[in-house]
Amino acid sequence: MFRTGKQSTVRPTLFSDEEVQKFQQIVDTKDELGLNTAILQAFSPSSKPAKPINEQVELLEQSIIDLDKEASYKLDLLYHENKQLRILVTDLEKRVTLLEDSPKRKLGFAKKK
Repeated sequence: MFRTGKQSTVRPTLFSDEEVQKFQQIVDTKDELGLNTAILQAFSPSSKPAKPINEQVELLEQSIIDLDKEASYKLDLLYHENKQLRILVTDLEKRVTLLEDSPKRKLGFAKKK
């Protein structure tokens, strides 16, 4: 910070040469393109101009719809698999209780008559 007066200071902002060129590009093209488009064009990572905001919003909306459909499908699949597993567990529990309640079989060698 630099002191410019008795009670005032200025905090200098440091920009690279590339950023200064981008700011100049914005100033040069804002009358033709509008401020938002000029900023997007200057700071977009690619050399081609950025897609219009409306187009980007539409693409994002479609992506959200696709992801929602996929999530719904996966949830339905998990629900059905869970239902099948619960049926199998119930069946196994019944078999275990039948085996536990049946007369105990003697282990070992049985004599033949």
